[in-house]
Amino acid sequence: MRGGPKVYVDISPFQRILSREKFHRLLKEFQSAGLMTRVMFGSDGDDYGSALAAYTSASFLSEREIDNIFCRNAARFLRRQKVCESDLEPD
Repeated sequence: MRGGPKVYVDISPFQRILSREKFHRLLKEFQSAGLMTRVMFGSDGDDYGSALAAYTSASFLSEREIDNIFCRNAARFLRRQKVCESDLEPD
């Protein structure tokens, strides 16, 4: 992915097939590689609570990284503005 600055990844399917520990290890690999701005959350499952918890339980991720995964990275990829919940919060 480093060689392809326009390449993004949805790793959501892995949170369903990997143990939480292994999924967090995968997230750490992307984080260590400086690629967290290109990781996106895909909602193509039916257990959203578990899917969201797979990310939010990763204590090593910052709030900004979580926000990027859940919305900002996709918004940037799709060239959309003011679509993320944090963009809609009053000043």
